[in-house]
Amino acid sequence: MSETHTSDPISSVVVENYPKEWTQHMRNAGAQFLDDNTSFRTSRTHEPTAKPSLLAQMVQHVGFQWFSTTIIVTSTIFEGYLADSGMRQTLVSPEQGDPEWTMTFAASLAILFGIEVICRLYAYRKLYFTGPDRLWNVYSLCWLLAAGRLH
Repeated sequence: MSETHTSDPISSVVVENYPKEWTQHMRNAGAQFLDDNTSFRTSRTHEPTAKPSLLAQMVQHVGFQWFSTTIIVTSTIFEGYLADSGMRQTLVSPEQGDPEWTMTFAASLAILFGIEVICRLYAYRKLYFTGPDRLWNVYSLCWLLAAGRLH
Protein backbone atom coordinates (compact mmCIF):
# COMPACT_ATOMS: atom_id res chain seq x y z
CA MET A 1 0.00 0.00 0.00
CA SER A 2 1.41 3.36 -0.94
CA GLU A 3 1.80 5.93 1.72
CA THR A 4 0.30 9.36 1.40
CA HIS A 5 2.31 12.43 2.13
CA THR A 6 0.05 15.09 3.54
CA SER A 7 0.80 17.76 6.03
CA ASP A 8 -2.53 17.27 7.80
CA PRO A 9 -2.25 14.41 10.35
CA ILE A 10 -6.04 13.81 10.41
CA SER A 11 -6.24 13.43 6.62
CA SER A 12 -3.41 10.89 6.60
CA VAL A 13 -5.17 8.74 9.26
CA VAL A 14 -8.46 8.83 7.31
CA VAL A 15 -6.74 7.93 4.03
CA GLU A 16 -4.80 5.06 5.64
CA ASN A 17 -7.86 3.59 7.41
CA TYR A 18 -10.29 4.06 4.54
CA PRO A 19 -9.50 0.77 2.70
CA LYS A 20 -9.77 -1.23 5.94
CA GLU A 21 -13.07 0.38 6.88
CA TRP A 22 -14.46 -0.07 3.37
CA THR A 23 -13.47 -3.74 3.31
CA GLN A 24 -15.13 -4.34 6.67
CA HIS A 25 -18.23 -2.44 5.56
CA MET A 26 -18.51 -4.55 2.37
CA ARG A 27 -18.09 -7.80 4.31
CA ASN A 28 -20.85 -6.80 6.74
CA ALA A 29 -23.17 -5.65 3.94
CA GLY A 30 -22.56 -8.85 1.94
CA ALA A 31 -23.21 -11.04 4.96
CA GLN A 32 -26.41 -9.12 5.74
CA PHE A 33 -27.58 -9.42 2.13
CA LEU A 34 -26.97 -13.17 2.09
CA ASP A 35 -28.72 -13.63 5.42
CA ASP A 36 -31.75 -11.68 4.18
CA ASN A 37 -32.03 -13.49 0.83
CA THR A 38 -31.06 -17.11 1.43
CA SER A 39 -32.62 -18.13 4.70
CA PHE A 40 -35.74 -20.27 4.57
CA ARG A 41 -38.69 -18.58 6.22
CA THR A 42 -41.85 -20.22 7.48
CA SER A 43 -43.95 -17.41 8.89
CA ARG A 44 -45.26 -14.04 7.87
CA THR A 45 -42.97 -12.39 10.43
CA HIS A 46 -39.99 -13.63 8.40
CA GLU A 47 -38.21 -15.22 11.30
CA PRO A 48 -35.55 -17.66 10.09
CA THR A 49 -35.88 -21.24 11.28
CA ALA A 50 -33.59 -24.23 11.21
CA LYS A 51 -31.81 -25.21 8.03
CA PRO A 52 -34.36 -26.13 5.34
CA SER A 53 -34.78 -29.75 4.34
CA LEU A 54 -33.22 -31.09 1.19
CA LEU A 55 -36.64 -31.16 -0.49
CA ALA A 56 -37.28 -27.51 0.47
CA GLN A 57 -33.92 -26.54 -1.02
CA MET A 58 -34.75 -28.48 -4.18
CA VAL A 59 -38.16 -26.80 -4.53
CA GLN A 60 -36.58 -23.36 -4.15
CA HIS A 61 -33.85 -24.11 -6.72
CA VAL A 62 -34.06 -22.28 -10.06
CA GLY A 63 -33.94 -25.61 -11.92
CA PHE A 64 -37.12 -26.73 -10.20
CA GLN A 65 -38.74 -23.40 -11.02
CA TRP A 66 -37.89 -23.92 -14.70
CA PHE A 67 -39.24 -27.47 -14.52
CA SER A 68 -42.55 -26.15 -13.13
CA THR A 69 -42.76 -23.38 -15.70
CA THR A 70 -42.02 -25.77 -18.55
CA ILE A 71 -44.81 -28.11 -17.44
CA ILE A 72 -47.31 -25.24 -17.18
CA VAL A 73 -46.40 -23.71 -20.56
CA THR A 74 -46.38 -27.11 -22.30
CA SER A 75 -49.73 -27.97 -20.76
CA THR A 76 -51.21 -24.65 -21.88
CA ILE A 77 -49.99 -25.08 -25.46
CA PHE A 78 -51.20 -28.67 -25.51
CA GLU A 79 -54.67 -27.76 -24.24
CA GLY A 80 -54.89 -25.09 -26.97
CA TYR A 81 -53.90 -27.70 -29.55
CA LEU A 82 -56.55 -30.12 -28.22
CA ALA A 83 -59.25 -27.46 -28.39
CA ASP A 84 -58.29 -26.52 -31.95
CA SER A 85 -58.05 -30.09 -33.23
CA GLY A 86 -61.27 -31.03 -31.43
CA MET A 87 -63.16 -28.24 -33.16
CA ARG A 88 -61.71 -29.21 -36.54
CA GLN A 89 -62.66 -32.86 -36.05
CA THR A 90 -66.17 -31.96 -34.92
CA LEU A 91 -66.74 -29.88 -38.04
CA VAL A 92 -65.51 -32.70 -40.30
CA SER A 93 -66.72 -35.85 -38.57
CA PRO A 94 -68.62 -35.80 -35.23
CA GLU A 95 -67.98 -39.49 -34.51
CA GLN A 96 -64.19 -39.24 -34.59
CA GLY A 97 -62.51 -38.84 -31.16
CA ASP A 98 -59.11 -37.56 -30.12
CA PRO A 99 -56.09 -39.68 -31.08
CA GLU A 100 -54.85 -42.10 -28.38
CA TRP A 101 -51.52 -40.30 -27.95
CA THR A 102 -53.26 -37.14 -26.74
CA MET A 103 -54.67 -38.89 -23.67
CA THR A 104 -51.27 -40.41 -22.90
CA PHE A 105 -49.54 -37.03 -23.26
CA ALA A 106 -52.17 -35.26 -21.14
CA ALA A 107 -51.85 -37.92 -18.43
CA SER A 108 -48.05 -37.57 -18.50
CA LEU A 109 -48.29 -33.79 -18.03
CA ALA A 110 -50.78 -34.25 -15.17
CA ILE A 111 -48.45 -36.76 -13.47
CA LEU A 112 -45.46 -34.39 -13.77
CA PHE A 113 -47.56 -31.52 -12.45
CA GLY A 114 -48.74 -33.76 -9.61
CA ILE A 115 -45.16 -34.56 -8.66
CA GLU A 116 -44.38 -30.85 -8.60
CA VAL A 117 -47.40 -30.03 -6.40
CA ILE A 118 -46.70 -32.93 -4.00
CA CYS A 119 -43.07 -31.83 -3.64
CA ARG A 120 -44.18 -28.29 -2.81
CA LEU A 121 -46.83 -29.53 -0.38
CA TYR A 122 -44.32 -31.68 1.45
CA ALA A 123 -41.58 -29.02 1.44
CA TYR A 124 -43.73 -26.06 2.52
CA ARG A 125 -46.36 -27.92 4.59
CA LYS A 126 -48.65 -25.31 6.21
CA LEU A 127 -46.86 -22.46 4.41
CA TYR A 128 -48.18 -23.91 1.14
CA PHE A 129 -51.66 -22.71 2.19
CA THR A 130 -50.66 -19.63 4.21
CA GLY A 131 -47.59 -18.21 2.43
CA PRO A 132 -47.37 -15.40 -0.10
CA ASP A 133 -48.12 -17.76 -3.04
CA ARG A 134 -51.12 -19.38 -1.35
CA LEU A 135 -53.63 -18.39 -4.05
CA TRP A 136 -51.50 -19.87 -6.85
CA ASN A 137 -50.85 -22.94 -4.75
CA VAL A 138 -54.55 -23.54 -4.09
CA TYR A 139 -55.27 -22.97 -7.80
CA SER A 140 -52.58 -25.52 -8.72
CA LEU A 141 -54.01 -28.04 -6.30
CA CYS A 142 -57.55 -27.55 -7.67
CA TRP A 143 -56.26 -27.87 -11.25
CA LEU A 144 -54.47 -31.08 -10.33
CA LEU A 145 -57.57 -32.56 -8.69
CA ALA A 146 -59.68 -31.64 -11.73
CA ALA A 147 -57.12 -33.13 -14.11
CA GLY A 148 -57.04 -36.34 -12.11
CA ARG A 149 -60.81 -36.55 -12.22
CA LEU A 150 -60.91 -36.05 -16.01
CA HIS A 151 -58.26 -38.63 -16.80
